[in-house]
Parts: sequence; structure tokens; C-alpha cells
Amino acid sequence: MGRHPKNAFGVDWSGMNRQARALLDSIGSDISERALVGELSVGQMQMVEIAKAISFKANIIIMDEPTSALTEKEVNNLFAIIERLKAEGVAIVYISHRLDEILRIGDRITVLRDGRYIGTYPASGTTKDQLINLMVGRDLTEQYPRIRVEPGRVLLEVKNLSRGKEVREASFTARAGEIVGFYGLMGSGRTELMRAVFGADPYDHGEIIIDGDRIGIRSCSDAKKRGVALLTEDRKNQGLILDFSVSDNIALANLKAFMTPLGLNHRKEQAECEKLSRSMAVKTPSMRQRVKNLSGGNQQKVVIAKWLNTDSKIIIFDEPTRGIDVGAKVEIYKIMNRLKQEGKAIIMFSSEMPEALGVSDRLYVMYNGRITACFDDVPSLTQDQVAQYVTGVETMFAEGALA
Repeated sequence: MGRHPKNAFGVDWSGMNRQARALLDSIGSDISERALVGELSVGQMQMVEIAKAISFKANIIIMDEPTSALTEKEVNNLFAIIERLKAEGVAIVYISHRLDEILRIGDRITVLRDGRYIGTYPASGTTKDQLINLMVGRDLTEQYPRIRVEPGRVLLEVKNLSRGKEVREASFTARAGEIVGFYGLMGSGRTELMRAVFGADPYDHGEIIIDGDRIGIRSCSDAKKRGVALLTEDRKNQGLILDFSVSDNIALANLKAFMTPLGLNHRKEQAECEKLSRSMAVKTPSMRQRVKNLSGGNQQKVVIAKWLNTDSKIIIFDEPTRGIDVGAKVEIYKIMNRLKQEGKAIIMFSSEMPEALGVSDRLYVMYNGRITACFDDVPSLTQDQVAQYVTGVETMFAEGALA
């Protein structure tokens, strides 16, 4: 943008497309150079941003959470590009909460906490546990806190749900008092399945059964009325209104609870939102603070509080810890555990295998639009056992047969 190649007739569109294609090829991306960005996934948008940054031929490139929505292949391509740029004398400032990546590609690591500079350390000789301690200011004894709750009745059952080639004959269940995880790489169909269940996108055929009732969810309003909540992977664009206050965002999903014949009862709204904010431990100077000024972890807590205001019984978390630090991640996991204890069914979609294994009570694996495996005994699983089902295996299964 702003650097279009020109010819005698104005913009050289074919030349611009050739340049864009070459840049995308250089980072191993198969995105069409003619595709509309608004129709791309979050991960594909990230690749376009990376290609744009490289196109400037800058001496210093700042990458802020560049891999938060990328597949493993795309991450490896990006790291190869970073090594190439370093060899060419380019300085890279790489900002990330993914400590394995920092240790893998960093030369020096600077730690910040609550807006303050903590220190700079050589990557060689620094351990992940040391970084976690510096980031949160204390020893983090349990990265994935897990509690045992006896699952109750089936609150959600999905049978043979399909949506074009994105979701194919997907069947799964979620019970009261359990966290059901879904793991798959970008493009596996995880987000598309979630959006279909919530009514955000239409599905071709299949059944959605909520608390024993066969219903047709055709809109987000239908899902909400039946007690289904959705925390989207893109909280800033789809989960929050950034220029609204904390209390306005929390109240947004259930404004009718605060309505009177004379209009909105602001006192009741404020009291309930403050209560929910405290229960989520949202760190904000005021309930009138614009939510765009909060950290990623606190923004995520506001989204959770918003849906708890609707008394939802089935809560879908899509990439719940994307872009937040390790301390805030543990707080989110503890909130999920608390909701599990309250008898809610939690569904978590994640592209991070350690998170999927560390948090889930049961785990489904997706590849190419299909559910390829279901594991009941998650604590005993290894990453190698799961990995084989996300790299091309498309075998349908009887639920629990692979446990």
C-alpha cells in the first residue's frame, strides 16, 4: 500500500501482483496474491503482514506475536526467514509470550513485567523456568492446573455436522463438569466447526442436541437463547467493542437484564458488572476504563465475564490464551476449572498441543475438516500419540475407540 509500481497507464497491476507473489513464495505461503484480505483467516492475515514487513527491506524489523496464528510449517518458514535476515545484517525485535520460540531464535532476551524493565539475559544458558519466574515475579509451580470433577449429563451433542469441505461429518459430545479440548493445526476445521455450532455460519446438515433437545441453531441468537456462549479467537474484532468501557462490554450480551419500563437501570448494570469483574479478577483502574487500554489477559477476562452475565451452560473457548502472558494463561485455566466445577460444559479449541493436553479432560483431534481421533485418558497421552492424527490421517472412528 502506497508503493504501487507504475507504468505509462498508472498502476502496474500485473507487476504488483508478480512482486506480491514473489514475496509470498519467499515465506512459503500459498495465499493467492489476488485474495481479499477480509476473506482470509487470522493466520493468513498474519502471513500477509510478515510479507509486507519484509518488502520494506528495513534495517530493523519489529515482530509482535508473529506466530500466534500460524501453522507449524509456517512458523518454521518464518524462523528460516529470520535467520536469513540476520545473516543480511537486519536487526529483529521479536516479541512473544511463547518462551520456546524465544529460546529457539533469540540471541538476547529482555523481560518486561507490568510495564517495567526487569532485565536482559543471554538466550544461551537461560531456562524456560527462569524466564517464567522473571515474567510473573514468582515461581509458577503448575503451568496447567487440573482439577478432577465427575462429569454429569451430556449438555451438548453434535451429530454428523457438515459445512462444505471445511467441516465433514463431525460428531462429538460435551458433558456438564468437563473440559472438552479440540486440537488441530490452522485449516483443520476447528474454528469452522465452532462457528457452525454457535450459529455464526450456516451448516449443510447434521444435528445439534442441547440438554436432550434436538434443535436447529441457525443464528447466534438461537445459540445464546439455549445457553451457548462463544469466546472467539479474535477477541479484539469479534469479542469486544474496544472503545466501550469494561462495564459496557460486560453488559453487552444481556442488556435486557438491566432494562426497566423507563430504560436502562445503570445502577443495577454497574453493580452486576463490578461483581462479575471482581469474580474474574479483572485488573482495571475503573469500570469506565476503555477496554482497549487493558492487557490481552484482562481483555479475555472481560469477554468471559460478558458471557457469564448470560448464565450460559455451554461455553466455547476458541484459542483462549492467544497473545497473553504465561501468568495470565494460568489465571484463564483456573477460571475454566472453576466453571467446570459449577457444572458448565467447557469446549476449548487450541492450536497449542501442550495446552490441549494440559487442560482437556477429553480431547478430539481434527485434520482437514474431520475429527480423526478422540482420547478419553488425556493425562496419559504423549504429544507423539496425538501428532499422527493431525498430519494426514483421515480415519473416521467410533467415539472412545482410540482412547
